[in-house]
Amino acid sequence: MKTAGRDLRLRQYEERMQILSRSKEEYANRVMGFYEAYRDGSLSQEEYLKNKEAYDLLQIKVD
Repeated sequence: MKTAGRDLRLRQYEERMQILSRSKEEYANRVMGFYEAYRDGSLSQEEYLKNKEAYDLLQIKVD
């Protein structure tokens, strides 16, 4: 029975890691979107830096 419990915890851990990995990738994509908007002129430098900082903090939490 201990093996079944460990296997379940391992699967749950792996699923959580996949979710976190997807979240981190999504955050990175959003930051890139902010940069592209800034580069295109539809977002000010201040707005870009504010948004980038917020998502950088989220990425750090995921790590």
